[in-house]
Amino acid sequence: MADWASRRLDELAPANARQAAAQTQRALADIAELMKPLTLDETGEPIIDPLKLTDSEWTSGWKADKISENTMWHSVADPMAEITGAGELSNPEEIASFRKEIQKFGVELMEHEGESLGYAPSLQPGKPGQLLISRGASYSAWCHEMQHMRDDMAAGWTGMRILSDVDECYRREQRAYAVEIALAKKMGRTDMVKRLEDNLEKERRRLYGVRE
Repeated sequence: MADWASRRLDELAPANARQAAAQTQRALADIAELMKPLTLDETGEPIIDPLKLTDSEWTSGWKADKISENTMWHSVADPMAEITGAGELSNPEEIASFRKEIQKFGVELMEHEGESLGYAPSLQPGKPGQLLISRGASYSAWCHEMQHMRDDMAAGWTGMRILSDVDECYRREQRAYAVEIALAKKMGRTDMVKRLEDNLEKERRRLYGVRE
């Protein structure tokens, strides 16, 4: 009986792997559809918010006693790369579209080796900022930083002064992580959902100066 069960598991393993791979591809395609390039309304304003979430779904309820030192929004880490690999390989068309969007709106794209993920608002209000991305970053990480860029654009390129509004900074982190968490959920990866939620909690603590 044990030998039969072992053989049966061996038979099922490839099928399970194919099923998981197919689910991953469907999830990537779904999020890619939501993260299409910005379109402008009749007034020329960007139409954003790819997940169509309402403010009530990510209100923080936190008040800052002090402002932590911040210069950019950080992804903290890129756990989804462990599943999907580099976005340039998993979603080449979407990454190419992101690059065009970044260039179109005058954001400086800075690519680096190693862990380097973030969006830095400009020192000058009214000017686009810098998007920092690791070479080999996952599509999920690209979506995260693109959401930060789109939030900054929608607010009129507010510049570094936004960093004095900790509640708004946290809401933007929630929006960016919402995209990644939605992708992990669509893949059925509760382990990645947990890691991303933990990263968001670390961001909350950093922003509000909460000690571990």
